[in-house]
Amino acid sequence: MLYTHITEIIGNTPLLRLDPAVHQLANVELYAKLEHLNPFGSLKDRTAWGLVKDALPHIIEQQQTIVEFSSGNTAKALTILASVHGLDFQTITNRIKVPEVYNVLKVVGAAIDTLPGTTECPDYAYLEQQTRDHPDHYFHTDQYRNAKNYQVHYETTGREIFEDLGPVDYLYGGLGTAGSTRGVTEFLHEKNPDLQSIGIVAELDHSIPGLRNIDEMADMGIFEKNLYQDLVVVDIPHALDGMLTLIRRCGVLCGPGSGAVYAGIRQHLQHQSLHWTRPVKVVFIVCDRMEWYISYLQKHRPDLFDTQISDAASIASV
Repeated sequence: MLYTHITEIIGNTPLLRLDPAVHQLANVELYAKLEHLNPFGSLKDRTAWGLVKDALPHIIEQQQTIVEFSSGNTAKALTILASVHGLDFQTITNRIKVPEVYNVLKVVGAAIDTLPGTTECPDYAYLEQQTRDHPDHYFHTDQYRNAKNYQVHYETTGREIFEDLGPVDYLYGGLGTAGSTRGVTEFLHEKNPDLQSIGIVAELDHSIPGLRNIDEMADMGIFEKNLYQDLVVVDIPHALDGMLTLIRRCGVLCGPGSGAVYAGIRQHLQHQSLHWTRPVKVVFIVCDRMEWYISYLQKHRPDLFDTQISDAASIASV
């Protein structure tokens, strides 16, 4: 299939039915929306394109620098989108916990401004201070408060799921900015008012890439708690077990955040699904890829790695 611009490849990702012998949930048809197969590697490709595409002619005309609070996937996608349109991108964050993520951002061309202090939430006062002298030089995409964040998932991701499956009974999504889960929830709820939307959050003091804990969600401007019938808390060990199941048993090369969502589904449904009298359609979103998180895995699951890995890396570099 021929395309003429990289943005044409964003979206229309596959929906994969997972083998019941793997998930072992009675009366459940479990489907994974493979957003990690977007061209830049995550569901944030849709978000980033949705945040800039309408304003792009003005941004290009003014040669503005796109700026955002992002610690990973949104920054990566915005950097590439800016670059292919001859623009610059700057991210302001102190949430980059994984060296590969930092290095990928540098390779694709992001300017990284480390947020001062210890807060991991958007600091709008700092952004205003940094851009005060030349405010017209910057275009702030504002993913945490911009309705376009969830509207793009209403218009595309949710619609695609419905076109493939029809009405969905349960939707599970990891909560970061909450944009993708909100948009998909709103679309699918229109098609099935009985939809159960379940958010997955990280355990307190457990850093899972792409997820925030329940206390942090209060600072996410587009998070609407009343959209969710339940919030499920997942810790790092269960997130990584879920990730390894998806990789090794399903061939889905996903990151820890997606593993957390899969673990949350099993935690939430393993007992109640036994009482269902018909097959129930359950969908979750695979948000990004595993490769960005090798050092995270080395830290939290060193048993996965050969003790000679450093020697092998040295040999490979010769």
